[in-house]
Amino acid sequence: MASQIFADQTTVAIAIYTCCGLLIAAIAGVDAAFRFDARATGIRLLASRVEARRWQLYIAWNAIRSKGEGDEPRRAAQRVLDDHAKFFSKVHREATELGVNIAFESAMVDGSDAPPAPSSTPAPSQS
Repeated sequence: MASQIFADQTTVAIAIYTCCGLLIAAIAGVDAAFRFDARATGIRLLASRVEARRWQLYIAWNAIRSKGEGDEPRRAAQRVLDDHAKFFSKVHREATELGVNIAFESAMVDGSDAPPAPSSTPAPSQS
C-alpha cells in the first residue's frame, strides 16, 4: 500500500510509517502508565464510599449519644470509632495507591462534639 501511495519514495514511506507507529505506541504507553480512566473512576468510587461511611458514622454517633452517659454508651462509641478508624486507614491507603493525598478532619478531639454532618453535595469531580 505504501508503495502505491508514495510510488518510488519508499524511504519517505518507511519514515512516515515509523513515525506514526512510534507516536501511537507513545500515546498508548502514556495512557497505560498513568491509567487516566481507571484513576478517575477509582477516585470517584472512593469519594462515594467515604461519603456513605460519614453518614453511617453520623447516624451511629447520634444514636449512641441519645443513650446518655455511662459505660455501655462509652464502649459502643469506642467500637464505632475504632471501626471507622480502620475504614479510613484503608481509604487512606487506597487513595495513596491512586496518587491522591488526603486528610481527614476530626471534630471529636476532646470527645465532646459529634462528627460533622456529611455534606449533601457530591464531591468535586477529579477528572
